[in-house]
Amino acid sequence: MDELARRGAGRLVLSGGKGDDERLAEGEAMARWAAAHGADPAVLTAETGSRTTEENLRFSSALVGDGPGVIVTSNYHALRAALLARRLGIDAQAVGAPTAGYYWPSAVLREFVAVLREYRVANAVLLALVAVPVPLALVLLAG
Repeated sequence: MDELARRGAGRLVLSGGKGDDERLAEGEAMARWAAAHGADPAVLTAETGSRTTEENLRFSSALVGDGPGVIVTSNYHALRAALLARRLGIDAQAVGAPTAGYYWPSAVLREFVAVLREYRVANAVLLALVAVPVPLALVLLAG
């Protein structure tokens, strides 16, 4: 938090809603943690209504306003957050914070599937371009 203060960070939006199994919304929990660790409460805003990454970005962007921003997320999630921000027209860069090693494999797999799903048409075209020529070549060579 001291580093953010030294760099002159303006508004810090801590984003995340409350899951069914959570007592407190993620945004509120992060804002409380940041304040307890030296962040100026006057620059903290908790966004607590979002349920998805897209909502996190849309709602947080509306709170921050125009201008470039920084999306801080888990390191395994930074690529997808950056891709989504670009698609939404949000001027921001994404950086990743460390993730516990035990959680890394399942988290990366989840992100991989999410990117495949998000870009399903492009991935289907690429798959067809790669998968169709090989069997076709084998048929032509055998015939």
